[in-house]
Amino acid sequence: MILEIFADDLKKKDISKNYYRSSRAIIKKDNQVLLLYSRKLDYYMLPGGRIEKNESAEACVHREVLEETGFHVSQAKETIVIKEYYQDSSWESHFFICQIDNQVSDKALTEEEHYLDIELVWLPLVDAIFLLDSHDSPFAKANNIMQREFLALTNSL
Repeated sequence: MILEIFADDLKKKDISKNYYRSSRAIIKKDNQVLLLYSRKLDYYMLPGGRIEKNESAEACVHREVLEETGFHVSQAKETIVIKEYYQDSSWESHFFICQIDNQVSDKALTEEEHYLDIELVWLPLVDAIFLLDSHDSPFAKANNIMQREFLALTNSL
């Protein structure tokens, strides 16, 4: 399934040529789902990040989950692609339902993730969906991210 999101009043000619691809993980364990919370910008998101040159979307989700959480993905099944179009950037995000094994490694957070002051939060699915739908961050882009994650969760499970 592919969903497209357009910024309000965005005309086709104004869509940004700054195009990025990312992969995101939906990780459920014991009836809970894993979210990342940015203490710095006060918003929630699914683990994941940008796809590197010559990297597949699935390889990216394995790498990003390991870097951000320390968890090893044992299985990943793509469920939805969400394309977002804004004046300053365009995104194509691939979402995967991921199984993790019991092996845990050290995190390898990027400078940006350290800046965001990321913490792992396990929540019951209904609470995670509610938070992504209703939490209001003071940063507009953070609210766009939570909207995207909400759509991915509700269309994947």
